Amino acid sequence: MVTLKFAGFENTEYRLVVHKDILCQSPWFARRCEDTTFDGSISYPEITSKELGENLVNWLYFNTLPYSQADLAKTHDEGIRIGTEIVDAYCCAIGVGLEEYANALLDAFCTLAQEDMPWIRYLDRLQHIQPVGKGLRALVMKLLTWSILQVGWDHYIQEVNRELPQMVRKKGQFAESLIKCLADPEARTKLPVQQKKGRCKWHIHHLTKKC
Repeated sequence: MVTLKFAGFENTEYRLVVHKDILCQSPWFARRCEDTTFDGSISYPEITSKELGENLVNWLYFNTLPYSQADLAKTHDEGIRIGTEIVDAYCCAIGVGLEEYANALLDAFCTLAQEDMPWIRYLDRLQHIQPVGKGLRALVMKLLTWSILQVGWDHYIQEVNRELPQMVRKKGQFAESLIKCLADPEARTKLPVQQKKGRCKWHIHHLTKKC
């Protein structure tokens, strides 16, 4: 058995005990278990809450997500909250090398995605875990681009997200990616993310079979 610790919490209430063979489905955790300094417990910086850890362990044991169709139909503040949870879980999944978990989370995110989602907030989180043009980070950039083109740049930065100009000025790589997306002739076409075939191109398959 392995004790999975949560970043920022010392209380045993915020730890989970997981079978070693189950935890080692993750390449990242498997390497830690093989390390000579392994003492029976592991902490991972991206696991910052009890819920995030429980959802990860639930996937390892049962390959299921905690979101029902009703959850993924939520809008406004509740939809944004669930979207943030999914993005955080996705970052964790990518970090520990659980591609099937990451792809399932991306599918859930696509079902949830609404026009008023805080794409900038999600991109800020994803840029620390995933390269430009890959996976959920690339998809969110495309969704941001589509949202801007629907209402126009001026309206978007004045009425939808006033943080965007500052992010463009400060982050050159982000600005370059956004310009490329805005210049794409297909950018005005809404992404078919509600269809399974339309989501597959955003999946990650380094260790798993392609869809």
